[in-house]
Amino acid sequence: MERYDDLESLGAGGFSVVRKVRHRQSAKTYAMKIISDEHGKERMSVNEVTSEIDILRVLTSPTMLRLEECHWYGDKVYVVTEVLHGGAVLDAILRMKSERYTEAEAKVVVQRTVQGIDYMHKNFVLHRDLKLENLLLRSNDDLASVVIADFGLARRCQNPEGLGSLPHSRGIDTAPVGTPVFAAPEVVEQKSYGGAIDMWSLGVITYVLLTGAMPRSLWKSALKYGRVVQRDFGFDCFEWDSVSETAREFVMSCLAHKPVHRLTPANCLKHPWLQQ
Repeated sequence: MERYDDLESLGAGGFSVVRKVRHRQSAKTYAMKIISDEHGKERMSVNEVTSEIDILRVLTSPTMLRLEECHWYGDKVYVVTEVLHGGAVLDAILRMKSERYTEAEAKVVVQRTVQGIDYMHKNFVLHRDLKLENLLLRSNDDLASVVIADFGLARRCQNPEGLGSLPHSRGIDTAPVGTPVFAAPEVVEQKSYGGAIDMWSLGVITYVLLTGAMPRSLWKSALKYGRVVQRDFGFDCFEWDSVSETAREFVMSCLAHKPVHRLTPANCLKHPWLQQ
């Protein structure tokens, strides 16, 4: 797009590239994702991007990746968003010597993420692929700057019965989506699911933030073709020795097997762990 100057590459995928660009008039920098569909082979992927754009236009909270503009030119789609200088939360963890946050740090990230989930659900959006790679930081030195990104698998419901602000309402889909180690049991078992799947993913995210490790049972799930074969999320690893009982209870309340027993976003925000 002519009004931007190309600065550098920020990454590439199978049918897209992401460039850092500068707006010629304002001199502000942005991330520009360029999706190509020259031969029509990636039509489904382009359609998914279109759905993602529609959702980003609805979600304008500071807890969401901010969409600036989007344009179609020929066989290419240009999606311009804010630049997130802090990178992914997962990358931040991997750079740490301990490979995990302190409980106080983890609480900041989790609280901000819950606020984002609450906002999404109130706007009838189910993310369906929450994971550490999709939690990004606007700033390296501000954990409260976490934003939720990558809405390629997100689903927008047409009415409150489908989702709304009630994440445990009537199921909206049965299609398997997301990343197996972060996916709720009802997803990998291809049962009807609703917003509670985002809360399960939050539980896994919190577990990793506090320990630097994935629950062993979820690795077994991934090795068994995504099927949940064990649901005993024990706290026997030494990393849990320094974690409070309220934090453990928070994690287990998000990882309840039955969706109806999981915390809702509103209940998460009122939980003693996040209130301390």
